[in-house]
Amino acid sequence: MSATINGTVLTADSIFSVSSAGFFIIGKRKLDSTGIKLAIPSSSSSPGTYQVGTYVLPNGVVGGYSFIYGQNGNTGYGSTSGTIIITSNSNGIMAGTFEGSAKNIHNINNNNDVVTITNGSFTVKH
Repeated sequence: MSATINGTVLTADSIFSVSSAGFFIIGKRKLDSTGIKLAIPSSSSSPGTYQVGTYVLPNGVVGGYSFIYGQNGNTGYGSTSGTIIITSNSNGIMAGTFEGSAKNIHNINNNNDVVTITNGSFTVKH
């Protein structure tokens, strides 16, 4: 899994994927808890292009497909726009790309506290 956040490539110490509450959760993070997670509905994981929903507190995802970027375990940024493209999903391996924008989930009305996520890609076993 890889992604660029505001022009900086996100390196990671671990990559994970889990199936929970009807979602595939795919992510990567550093030891300081900086990382990114994607949420993809298990029931709708066929190849295709999906618009991300807005991530809001306290209930989490609205719209099913989303991502959240966490910075040093303190500040979370939830998706507000973008796409997740599933290019393949067969034999227990899902692959795709993602990109979009995310706002600070603790201050969602601040249009200046936004991160841009580009060059996102993933290949995970599930």
